[in-house]
Amino acid sequence: MIVILEGMERTGKSTLADEFEKRGFVKFKDHNRFREYSVDAVKHRLDSTFSFLKALDQVGTNVVLDRFHISEIVYSTFYRKVPLSYMSYNYFIDAALSKMNVVLVHCTRKIDDKYIDDFQLDFAKKDLKEMKKQFAYWVDKSEIRRKYEVDISKEDPAAFVDFMIKEDRVLHDDMFYPVNQRTEVYDFYLASPFFNDEQRERMSQVLDVLRDRGYVVYAPFEHGIVAAEEDSDTIYKTFMSNVEAIQSSHRVLAITDGKDMGTIWEAGYAYGIGKPVVYYAETLGKNPFNLMLSESGIGIFKSYDALREAADNGNFEVKEEVVHE
Repeated sequence: MIVILEGMERTGKSTLADEFEKRGFVKFKDHNRFREYSVDAVKHRLDSTFSFLKALDQVGTNVVLDRFHISEIVYSTFYRKVPLSYMSYNYFIDAALSKMNVVLVHCTRKIDDKYIDDFQLDFAKKDLKEMKKQFAYWVDKSEIRRKYEVDISKEDPAAFVDFMIKEDRVLHDDMFYPVNQRTEVYDFYLASPFFNDEQRERMSQVLDVLRDRGYVVYAPFEHGIVAAEEDSDTIYKTFMSNVEAIQSSHRVLAITDGKDMGTIWEAGYAYGIGKPVVYYAETLGKNPFNLMLSESGIGIFKSYDALREAADNGNFEVKEEVVHE
């Protein structure tokens, strides 16, 4: 088991880490020095730590990590004022951690006068409350499925650690409880170009064949089209909303007609985080199909009729014959 302890300062992370260490866990502290690291230095440090975790996970070593990637997101954006667009590396680490034997523990505490005294750093109460909200937000967004929230200022930290090790199940009381886990709310994320009439017509046909048969589909164009003159924050928020929709989808259906780079990126990201990918290549004919696409997909459909049949019987794991380029 790899236990990652996240949360604000003075919320008991080190206390919990010591308790895990007493029970045979290897303790590792990831030092987020609030203002000292450049973005590149942070990326290299996180990558080294992640490689270390993978190696220990492969040999079955129990590890407890005192702060990691979520702390880096919060500290970088809150203290160093780094734009969220520079934090994308953390999201890929989070997705990779979700495929390992990882438990995420969010350590929290009420922001009162005693906490402010304990915090020791000179920040206003409203700033501390905002930072607390950020930690809660990013823990909730994490793809790691086994999550717990604990306030050890109220209860015995040793009891929580024993519970984690021996039970690792939901326990409903005032001491600790599971954070809501991410669920797949869409059957499909539709990755498709929509920059001319032909592309929009093809996309609409695919949407209709899926939705008419009861599939819940997320289509990015329905959630806002970003113009070239949009500001960087709007562009980034649109990017992240699409990333989160892919994470919340059971499958991605990618329309490759038009060879749109955004569509190919979405398919690649989906494959990288373990989402099944289905390709629709209506205009392919006897032309070659990219090897990386054909090997990454569970299904390849070259005609509307074939896709409709798959939607009718629920079997998208059909690969029509293609020639590799």
